[in-house]
Amino acid sequence: MKYITSCIPLQKKILLYGSDYLKNNLGRIDNHFWYDAYNALYTFSLAHTPVSWNDFLCTPLWYNHNIKVGRKSLFVRQWFQSGVNFINDLMDRNGNFYNLNDFERKFNLNTNFLTYHGIIAACISYLGTLRFQHLPVKGQQPTCPALIYTIIKNMKGCRNIYDILVNKNLLPSSIRKWERDIQFESEPDWKKYFKLPFKVTKDSSMLWFQLRMLHRILPSNYLLAKMTIKDNNNCTFCTNEIETLKHLFWDCRYVETFWLNFRDFLSSKGIVLPYEWNQKDILFGSLAYDTVINQLLIKAKQFIYTRKLDESIPLFDIFKLSIKTHYRIEKYNAVKNGRLEKFEKSWNPYKNLLQ
Repeated sequence: MKYITSCIPLQKKILLYGSDYLKNNLGRIDNHFWYDAYNALYTFSLAHTPVSWNDFLCTPLWYNHNIKVGRKSLFVRQWFQSGVNFINDLMDRNGNFYNLNDFERKFNLNTNFLTYHGIIAACISYLGTLRFQHLPVKGQQPTCPALIYTIIKNMKGCRNIYDILVNKNLLPSSIRKWERDIQFESEPDWKKYFKLPFKVTKDSSMLWFQLRMLHRILPSNYLLAKMTIKDNNNCTFCTNEIETLKHLFWDCRYVETFWLNFRDFLSSKGIVLPYEWNQKDILFGSLAYDTVINQLLIKAKQFIYTRKLDESIPLFDIFKLSIKTHYRIEKYNAVKNGRLEKFEKSWNPYKNLLQ
């Protein structure tokens, strides 16, 4: 256990401090995996809001972006060393803030009048922004930080975390990174990109693959090297460039050849696309393409990724053989779900691909 805790940076202090501590110390974390993990926790901490009186009492006092004096979050070392860490520590048994004399006797402190009442005023101001009333009761001890309790209270799933992030309308880090890596001519409609896989297929493996792509959790050599699982972050195919998802599915010269051969194959079968596809269509799909083309784009990416795992070049002539298998699977799902007529209508213009 001692070895495990020594490997996790900041692991003790995040239980006692607020979000500003994470914000101030992210730059000190050298391990890329832990940097991303704590950055995600920081994002969640900004979205998290106490929903009950007990949650409020279990809120950390120090480095809390919601509790400020002079527009700065707080840390009073003398208080911290005396065991004052949460709003609950400032409360008497009736749920009221201690007066200065009682507080000093309780924690054996000699503190400044203005400092004490400034912190109390900051806590009261924060309480005024929340949607519940002050209750005449002190919180239970030992205190579990409200943020940590929200994360661990459900043994299965993370729906409560998802709901908090969605309600706050925060932009996921994966979207910020995609917008950093790809030049969009206009503001992308990410909701449509995330909904598109569910509109074009019921195949769970295809859905899971595309969602991992969108959330950037599909392991590339770049990600695996950040996690220290791999020593080398170079592309599996060309071995010259860093293997990001964008490189793996678009920029690599071997993958570029694959997409050119795919496009030529469609043209040879008399299939004309509304426009020539680009990197956004390949990575995320396109509303301008119909169901079958979007399905085939996902299957093609799955093929490329499988070849990466096998450390083999993705050849289109091999992928072409899998189109018939994909057709049969989609037809089976359509029959099973009572959508055969819609399926036949979608695939009718593409029957030449099966010959």
